[in-house]
Amino acid sequence: MSLMSMTELARFAETPKDNQPKVGSMGRLSRFQDMLDQAMVNGQGMYEDDGKLPILHRHLVNQLSTAMRSAVMRAEQLWQGSAFAHMNSAKETSNTGAQNSSPVHGSDYPFSDMIRKASMEHGIKEHLLRAVVEVQSNFDPNATTADGAKGLVPLQPETAQALGVTDLNSAEQNVNAGANYLSQLLNRYQGEEDLSLAALNWGVKNLEQRPGEIPYDTRNFLGRVTKLMDQYSAA
Repeated sequence: MSLMSMTELARFAETPKDNQPKVGSMGRLSRFQDMLDQAMVNGQGMYEDDGKLPILHRHLVNQLSTAMRSAVMRAEQLWQGSAFAHMNSAKETSNTGAQNSSPVHGSDYPFSDMIRKASMEHGIKEHLLRAVVEVQSNFDPNATTADGAKGLVPLQPETAQALGVTDLNSAEQNVNAGANYLSQLLNRYQGEEDLSLAALNWGVKNLEQRPGEIPYDTRNFLGRVTKLMDQYSAA
């Protein structure tokens, strides 16, 4: 595949969602998947041969790599379509606790002052941080995940400490660290919320090494956060 084909792939990622192919347009989506697979192979070859590339070309490869990661996310959403939304709905209905809790609307909600302050301090959307907290912990400061992450924004102890947390039981420190981490991810992925949320949920290493293998739980997390943000905005 040529660099021009890779540029076409990148352009797909930047196409407004309303102008992208619908779920039924399998021909174009199939072609896109073929382009993506080949572009990944070519991009990896360029990285391996990085020393022989001019600086400008290395910069182009970096930009395309970011665009391709975004394109993977968009393609996943397009392919899943209404079936994906149905799976999300079914899972939310069958689960308990934080998994099927009703959204808390309005400007006054649990830890609202804390979340608002942290989002402003780190330059991220309040609705984004609020939705992450609601989906991940249902506003429970003592929430603990199966893999040991703790807090309103569940963080691994080592991650929390790296973000400046000195008291793992402090809700305020946890929310501030979570906002800080989200801000870092948004900067890393050039403001792409889907990629940033996927990295938060699945891990940066997993996302960047296996962008085409995003697990169902992470896609479900993305869908629920996005839905809550829309509901907050409409309230």
